Amino acid sequence: MSVPSTTRPTDDLSRLLQVRQVYAEPAALASRRGQQVLGRFPGAEVVEVPSHWEIPELHGNEGNVERWVRVKSETLVLGVKKSLTARPNGRSANWIAPSTANGCAMACAYCYVPRQKGYANPITVFTNIEQITGYLRRHVARQGPKTEPDQCDPQAWVYDLGENSDCSVDALVSDNVADLVATFAELPTAKASFATKYVNRQLLELDPRGRTRIRFSVMPEDDARVLDIRTSRVAERIAAVDDFVEAGYEVHLNLSPVVLREGWEADWAQLLRRLDDELSPRPRRRRRPRSSCSPTTGTCTRSTSGGTRRPRSCSGGRTCSSPSAARTAAGTCATATTSSAPGSPGCRNSSRRMRRGCASGMPSEFVST
Repeated sequence: MSVPSTTRPTDDLSRLLQVRQVYAEPAALASRRGQQVLGRFPGAEVVEVPSHWEIPELHGNEGNVERWVRVKSETLVLGVKKSLTARPNGRSANWIAPSTANGCAMACAYCYVPRQKGYANPITVFTNIEQITGYLRRHVARQGPKTEPDQCDPQAWVYDLGENSDCSVDALVSDNVADLVATFAELPTAKASFATKYVNRQLLELDPRGRTRIRFSVMPEDDARVLDIRTSRVAERIAAVDDFVEAGYEVHLNLSPVVLREGWEADWAQLLRRLDDELSPRPRRRRRPRSSCSPTTGTCTRSTSGGTRRPRSCSGGRTCSSPSAARTAAGTCATATTSSAPGSPGCRNSSRRMRRGCASGMPSEFVST
């Protein structure tokens, strides 16, 4: 496990978080990791609560909707993760790992993370990191080697770490993410994976050894200015790709969400040309769309381990481009990316996120390793 530090990346942390109040379960407060978090916010008031889910003045206070971003900025919650399970996924990851945090300091307009947190969505840090990493080691060992490639990875079992948070931001608050990266660096049959819209360059100081996959989400700047609130700029995410590859991470780009509006095709074409121009040859050499949609049949297809394609149906009267056109018009389908407002047209699949409402057009995932 990493050694807890009370030092903090002042500029990054203070821009997103000016924590005034920390709600904490007693066990979390007494833990080594809980004390580390408090050490990074020495002036915060600590309020003990029986459960990180039972904070009526936080999650049950309808007035917090008007203070949505302020609550994210000024409040943290410390809890103990009770249920340790890895759920099957099968899209961008084989398994969803037990959360080490939920909530986010950013405020993207189409975020699905607050769906279970009532009227407030600050970061909750789970402090029993040793139990979580121990569980993951045992779970990976039970799987044995991956014998057949799949769309998640040809050789490794992939575990999504950030279903309910952004791990790049979580790493500013505690060493949980550093501990997870160190854990997977020692697991030759598994990889960690998380999507992010925040460039945390402190992660470059870790040693992932190719076992952690970072998926930077990108979109045209005009869309990002409206939808990506309090995130790193798209240009900063693109500029970070080469550095993270050099540091030993596997880097993917999630092209999402694709918003159908006047000029969207031209803006996405410009973004894709920009990726070609700005990424060095090493990140670009294995770029590929994970799945594609047919403009003639209205059917989305996804590559399988045998090289054939498995169809899935599209809805909403939307058409997607073929793979050959993916670089000039962003019309490829997502295998596991965030969705936009409920009711938007998009592809149907078994993902709860996608059922809640797809992006207005289908994003794709490109690979940089």
